[in-house]
Amino acid sequence: MALADHHDFNMTVEYLVHEAAHQYLYNLTVCDELCRGEGLHTSPLRKDPRPIEGIYHAVFVLARLIDFYNKALSQETVLPKEFMEKQIAHYRLRYKDAYNLLLEKAIFTDLGQELLESSNEMIL
Repeated sequence: MALADHHDFNMTVEYLVHEAAHQYLYNLTVCDELCRGEGLHTSPLRKDPRPIEGIYHAVFVLARLIDFYNKALSQETVLPKEFMEKQIAHYRLRYKDAYNLLLEKAIFTDLGQELLESSNEMIL
């Protein structure tokens, strides 16, 4: 597979993982607020500041992207190992900053706290 094809495949996979994670949270927020907080904050995935709920979504998404790449490293895949390791390192830094921001600024429901903890366990 050519390098450009790797990029296209990666973007498609990341998009699917990203959107599936968002949809899962959107469905849960029908019944549970998950978290709340004041103000706008630096986002790990976007250039514009986001409300705390947006940071929560980003942390949830990043955990699943990291988990995907960790699992892909142990499988036969078309993506180069070095590329996946680079993505994991890149996303871990963004995850850690956003996770710490949530711990400092967010107020969680029981379900919101549980999901945050399970997300953190995914990347350890």
